[in-house]
Amino acid sequence: MQLGQKLLYYKFDGSKLKDLREKYGISIKKFALIAGWSISREYQLESGKVKTVSEKIKNELIITFQRLLSSVPEILSKIFFKEISKYILNGQILREIRRSHNISAIYFAAMMGWKKSHQNYLERRKIMITEEKFLKILRGIENIK
Repeated sequence: MQLGQKLLYYKFDGSKLKDLREKYGISIKKFALIAGWSISREYQLESGKVKTVSEKIKNELIITFQRLLSSVPEILSKIFFKEISKYILNGQILREIRRSHNISAIYFAAMMGWKKSHQNYLERRKIMITEEKFLKILRGIENIK
């Protein structure tokens, strides 16, 4: 088992997606149908409420334009403008590592600069965290070895 799994996300500008779809005269209904999701999901993507998308969604959008236009418009690269790494932290593994070194949750939390309640939160579940926080946890683990 791993402590964390890296996922790629992309900052996303839904208004540009809407502009591009409209530029080519594609209805929201047709686009959603070809993309394989609901019209409400497409509205959500285009509304600006969605700020990041997974690599899977990015690829599905590219494939949808390929199917509809037989090519990918150059402007599509402007919709996804920054790659972001996020991690799914396996809190159970974090707890096992901490315990294997006989380190209390209170001590580890203090060492990391957060409260014990936050340490408990991290260790109870699998959660998505930023690359920065994941690397901080890895450095903390290295310091106890």
